Amino acid sequence: MKKVFSVMLAVLMTAALAFSFAGCGGNQQETKEIDLQKLHEDVKAAYGEGYTANMPIDAETLAATYGISEDLYDECIAETAMISAQTDFFIALKAKEGKAEEMKTALEKAKEAIIASAFYPANQVKVQSTQVIVHGDYGFVFVLGYPENLDEENEEAMRTAYDAENKKAADVIESYFK
Repeated sequence: MKKVFSVMLAVLMTAALAFSFAGCGGNQQETKEIDLQKLHEDVKAAYGEGYTANMPIDAETLAATYGISEDLYDECIAETAMISAQTDFFIALKAKEGKAEEMKTALEKAKEAIIASAFYPANQVKVQSTQVIVHGDYGFVFVLGYPENLDEENEEAMRTAYDAENKKAADVIESYFK
């Protein structure tokens, strides 16, 4: 009986050790280093000439308008459309060590600011598709793209079309974290 107990205990300890290593591996995937510039270029390529978020947002405006202060990130790419009638935004951040949770909160607030800034009724549906994606120390908030043949009489169809446009950027971002 004592021998059976010892074997079972050894098996359980081995399993616990294996699970602890598996957990560590999962965390490494979340914090893996990526090239934000390359990711940004790939997002732009996914939209081609339809990428209109081509005006940089400076750190001061990013903090004052969107609540994303420089003390939250080590690296930042932030762009918006030059024309006020367009609502395209792309913000990508790499959080400073220990600031990932604060960054996530700031990105959610930035999403709210983007939604609130839609002046034109036609854009109010589009900004509802604004997405926030966070992977470890990296965070993104964006609303991008203009679908072809948009049915502006049907809000639900418009929202579906804008969601599909944002999926292009989401797919590029997710591909970097696989």
